[in-house]
Amino acid sequence: MIVDAPLKFPEEISFVILGESDISGLLVKILALLRPQASFIGYVDDPDEAGDNTLVVCELERQEARDLFVSRRDDPDIIFMPLPVDEMWSYWEFARHFLDRLEYDGEVKTTRENFVELLLFRRRAKRNAETQELELTPHSYLSLISERVMEHEDEIVEVLQGLTDNHSRQVYKMLITGEPEQHWSHFTARAFRSVQYFDYIKHQHCQVVLNGGVLGGYELPFFISRLPMGAEIHNIDPLGHDPLTDYVRHWVAAGSHRVVEQKVALEEYCGEVELPFDNEGEVSLYAKMVLPDLPLVAFPCLTMDQLVADQGFDRVDLIKLDLEGADSKTLTKAIDTIQRVNGGANLVHRGGVKVVH
Repeated sequence: MIVDAPLKFPEEISFVILGESDISGLLVKILALLRPQASFIGYVDDPDEAGDNTLVVCELERQEARDLFVSRRDDPDIIFMPLPVDEMWSYWEFARHFLDRLEYDGEVKTTRENFVELLLFRRRAKRNAETQELELTPHSYLSLISERVMEHEDEIVEVLQGLTDNHSRQVYKMLITGEPEQHWSHFTARAFRSVQYFDYIKHQHCQVVLNGGVLGGYELPFFISRLPMGAEIHNIDPLGHDPLTDYVRHWVAAGSHRVVEQKVALEEYCGEVELPFDNEGEVSLYAKMVLPDLPLVAFPCLTMDQLVADQGFDRVDLIKLDLEGADSKTLTKAIDTIQRVNGGANLVHRGGVKVVH
């Protein structure tokens, strides 16, 4: 059984966790806050030690854990729980630094002060050295102001009309025009219920996935957990698999899916592209806005249509894009792929905007 968010964890069970570590220890603390009726019995080193308790597997570092995942992924007596380790805006990183600032009464809540501290910690805000007033960085999604909204009203309306359902339109309007209180309330209430990208995917239909923009690859355990066994995941990133975290690499090593490295940037043309490279090892056009002196590094690039043609795909079921500023350019040369392959692919874009055919 797959459980991919804490608020989806069963409420009234007794459970043990395979393997004790910093990661499994934090999971225990999160579940203690959000699932107080579930009884944590302890850690076990052998799956057979679970007894009558539900066995929880959240790391695949051990070979026996990988074997268990491949052979018993759908077993109702075992919970396989992928975790968004190191993903900046996931519940995991929020809990890792601010778990003691959260409250739960059927909904996760925190205060404005605590959320401001999160923004400061994540360098999405800073305090003026003289006045100590909060200043939002250009990269922050809270940095929109009414004048800029009015300047781009036509573009905002165009995006709004292109969204596929009323809920998406309401969320988009809130992000553009809502007060900061709405932003952090929405984030804290939702972050522990789901993981970005995985809210509306019909996993059972996804045999071939194009995963554009990877970095640490936090999404890969979720793809590997949910997609049909043997599905293909093509990771397209100028840095390839180099920045993958150790946590993610163990899920890839399970061998339950074909995970392919495509070490190339997606662009609107084929050839070479120069991209800013920051000190955290991330290739991002957004980073250049904040740090204009970042060095540029040349990477090979392809259009998505050309990549699909070169690989000879006979189907594409899901396209996920998180290209740090290059998304719109990439989509101009992906229309043939979206329209031609498999009657129209699912397209999931960073930030919760969805276009599902």
